[in-house]
Amino acid sequence: MEPGCLRCQTWISDLLDFLETPIHRELLKLKNQYSSTQSLQLRIGTAMQPSLHKACEPLAVMVGDWRGSGIGHYPGIEEFEYLEEIAFGHVGKPFLTYSQKTKKPSDRQPLHSEQGFLRVIDDKTLEMVVAQPTGITEVHNGFYAANPTSCVVNLESIQVVTTVTAKPVEQVRRLLRIENNTLTYDLSMAAVGKPMQHHLEASLQRVKPE
Repeated sequence: MEPGCLRCQTWISDLLDFLETPIHRELLKLKNQYSSTQSLQLRIGTAMQPSLHKACEPLAVMVGDWRGSGIGHYPGIEEFEYLEEIAFGHVGKPFLTYSQKTKKPSDRQPLHSEQGFLRVIDDKTLEMVVAQPTGITEVHNGFYAANPTSCVVNLESIQVVTTVTAKPVEQVRRLLRIENNTLTYDLSMAAVGKPMQHHLEASLQRVKPE
């Protein structure tokens, strides 16, 4: 602003007059109300997070996000490596939600993904349903043992349903372990006419909330 600038002095005078008007005071009230509403919404959102259902409490150690890598092999394909993310969540109902996705380590291109639900039946048994975009759905029965810091889940398919265009899969076994914030698993399957044999193994670390 140039010293003695009449236009600038007029602008400042108009601004000072505006700051004393009822309109400006109303605008300040609206701003404060908006800030309070945002803060309230954040508090409500946190408060409305459902508690883990009592039936799922034995497997509370599974809940969270996991990230790591794995390796796969099977007759007829070359051995391969992958990056993986797994998430176990809940909505306050007597089941855990499950999601998984993998990527190529070289270019981060997506490889595989699956979604599912895990239901705790009692203090020893559970069920799991897993659906894949490749046209395969697995229905599992299994057993588990758990404490607040570790668990073992052993699942075996009682039925594998495939679409008419999916590769044939006859049976799947999943063994999952958690200890010291590390999740490891092995997956075996009987598919494309081959007998039951090992297919995947991986190790993932718990992702700490930001």
